[in-house]
Amino acid sequence: MALNQEEKIIQQNNEFDENSLFSSIEPLSKGLLNIYEPSLVVAQKQLKELTDKQELMLKQLHQENLSLLEVQHDQDLEHIFGRLKIYQAKLVNIKKDIKTLHDRSSKLKKRALKLQQIKEKEEAVKQQKELSLKQEEDLIGNK
Repeated sequence: MALNQEEKIIQQNNEFDENSLFSSIEPLSKGLLNIYEPSLVVAQKQLKELTDKQELMLKQLHQENLSLLEVQHDQDLEHIFGRLKIYQAKLVNIKKDIKTLHDRSSKLKKRALKLQQIKEKEEAVKQQKELSLKQEEDLIGNK
């Protein structure tokens, strides 16, 4: 029985220690929260503000990258249009050269046709002369 009483006393001491421990933990934790909570709330607000600003900066940076890509694309287009003007000028020159060559070839064809007609006339005249000479020789030879 003496053992039982000692156990009861130990148990009561433990309960007292636990009760006093739990009763002292709550005010201590509230005090700790009162000390650090305002600065933590401020830090949380500042972090939220910072992340919002970072997101805004990322969006702006993305927009700037897109506009830079458009400018680069515009420069490429500008370069292409510059080359297009050069090639268009070359094409105009080639067309002009082709027209000149066509005109020359047409003139040469006309000249060749005239020369052929002249040769044919000369050949016809020559054959006519030869025929008339042959006829004269035949007439002279028959007499």
